[in-house]
Amino acid sequence: MKIKMIMALFLCACFSLTACSSSSSSDGPTEIRVHEMISFSKAKENALKTITDPEEIEQIEKTFHNAKKQSGIVDVTDPQYKVDLENESYYLWFNKDGTAVIMNTKDTHTIFKIDSADELEEMIQN
Repeated sequence: MKIKMIMALFLCACFSLTACSSSSSSDGPTEIRVHEMISFSKAKENALKTITDPEEIEQIEKTFHNAKKQSGIVDVTDPQYKVDLENESYYLWFNKDGTAVIMNTKDTHTIFKIDSADELEEMIQN
């Protein structure tokens, strides 16, 4: 009988801990900060944009997640933007052909291509 009581208390404790640990952290970011850049290390003054619309945030996250890793040696110009997305930051370049390139600021040897970046560019620039 004591074993059943202990098991029941243990299970209740486990469920309580699980419920508490799965709170808003899995909801994703509530904002994305976009810095217009002068160089890799310097942002333009007074050029910070904060995106708080949940639909735009979700679309930007999805776009970054679906970007395709590019092989080869990375040789890029100064970034147009730096995007702070939750715990990660990315440099961002838009190309004239409607594509874009992102690079994680922690891994400057790898770039990722976004094939269709027109909507992303509109969200970032407006």
